[in-house]
Amino acid sequence: MNKSFRTIVLSILFTVVSQCHCVTVAHASSVSLSISPPVTEVLLAPNKTATQTIQLANNGEDTAFSLSLHKLIPTDDLGHSTIDPTPYTQSNTPLEIKIQGKEFDTSYPFPANSTIPLTLNFTSATVEEPLDFYLALVAKIENSESLTQSSTTTPGISLPLLITLTPLPALPTDIAINQFSPPQLHDSSLPLKVPVIIENKAPIMLRIKGTLALISPTGKVVQESIFDPTLILGHTTRSLPSTKYQVPSTTIGPHTLKLTIQTEGGRILLESEKPIFFAPLRPILILIVIALSLTTFFLRQKRLTSLPPKD
Repeated sequence: MNKSFRTIVLSILFTVVSQCHCVTVAHASSVSLSISPPVTEVLLAPNKTATQTIQLANNGEDTAFSLSLHKLIPTDDLGHSTIDPTPYTQSNTPLEIKIQGKEFDTSYPFPANSTIPLTLNFTSATVEEPLDFYLALVAKIENSESLTQSSTTTPGISLPLLITLTPLPALPTDIAINQFSPPQLHDSSLPLKVPVIIENKAPIMLRIKGTLALISPTGKVVQESIFDPTLILGHTTRSLPSTKYQVPSTTIGPHTLKLTIQTEGGRILLESEKPIFFAPLRPILILIVIALSLTTFFLRQKRLTSLPPKD
């Protein structure tokens, strides 16, 4: 295996709606690859086969490419991952992935300005419990004659393959709040930003959506953030998009932040409410400083005027 391939580190953002038709592009000198769709998600029952077709495009000059499977390793709660440089071995696993008409780790010609359809077959064996596979299909440029000598990486592009095998009619869910701690007292003249991190304790991936609403003492929703469907891999955490909440600078009184997390189908998984008291702290602080200064000034003046005159 080419040693330079070990330097490939690709960041993949999992928050992709299944209908998305955008492409991911890789460039190196006159080599340019793109792949669509950028993520493939598969839900598969035991002893079944699913088929997905992707489009691999060469937007540069004539070249050659090879395909290989690798493990996809989550790295943080923002949805980023890296790719294990060691090719993935499919032996002794309940999942088999094949490419119609092609073999892994085999070089194929790739004419300039052409698109090659790749049909992936996913076949599941018998499984007793839900099981996830996080893999990446890597298309790597084989010949690099047109690359500059300063190039330190082999150009390529990856397609995340997120596969769930399950014998169950419904996927198990086990969601918890990892971080949701707004301040109990907040200056109403400043925007409020509340980080939210959700933990998926189940062994399989799950798409969630939800809302974070700021509610007034009268029960009125002052501001609400809606989280679009977001993918959380099994046994990982995910940061939800953060929104700044701004109330009128003169607001005084208790409010409530209500977090609701649902499945993509709308079933509520959890709800949490946190109290927060808004007050114009800066104006109050300024008034206190002015009051203390005036009080000190008048007390000093009074003390000076009460002193007996000097002989």
